[in-house]
Amino acid sequence: MKSYRTLFFDVDGTLLDFDRAEAVGIREVLRRYGLPATDENAGLYHRVNAKCWQEFEEGILSREQVVVERFRRFFGLKGIQADAAEAETLYRSFLDQSAFLIGGAKELLEELKETGVFRCTW
Repeated sequence: MKSYRTLFFDVDGTLLDFDRAEAVGIREVLRRYGLPATDENAGLYHRVNAKCWQEFEEGILSREQVVVERFRRFFGLKGIQADAAEAETLYRSFLDQSAFLIGGAKELLEELKETGVFRCTW
C-alpha cells in the first residue's frame, strides 16, 4: 500500500457543511433587515448570488464586488434601502460563527491522528 506524507482537505463541503452554515447566515441577515426568513426569500438571494458569481467567472465583477453586489441587488429586488457592505459584513460574521461538521469528519480526522499522519486539536 502506498504511503502518504501529506493530505490536504478542502474544508467546505468536505469536512464542514458550508450549505448549512450559509443557510444560518442568510436567515439571520434576512431577520436583521426585517424580512421573513422564508425559503422564498432565501431562494431569491441564492439566485441573485449565483448570477453575481457567474459575472465573476465572466470577468464582469471582482470577488470584492460580488460579495457586496449580491446584497445590493437582493435588497433592490425587495424594495429595501440598506447598506449592502454592512449586510455582507453581518453575513460573514454569522457564517464565520457557524461551523457544522459533516458526519464522520471528526472520526476520520481522529483516525488519521492516531496513525500519526495527521495532527489536530479540537
